Amino acid sequence: MPTSAVEEFAMRMNKASHRAARQSLDGHIRFLAHDGRTYQVVSLHDLPQCRALRIEAAYSAGRMVRPR
Repeated sequence: MPTSAVEEFAMRMNKASHRAARQSLDGHIRFLAHDGRTYQVVSLHDLPQCRALRIEAAYSAGRMVRPR
């Protein structure tokens, strides 16, 4: 059980990142995006509809994609 707001935030981000990695196994890139309150997993197709998102990470084939 989280004891502080920081631990709860870390748990939510960790859960969302695992969800993004799992969903990216279908061959499509998934993005972990933050809208100011929550973390969401979105695909490239969904990004134009989601205006106020900040992309935190990208996942492809179950792994985090790092910029070059």
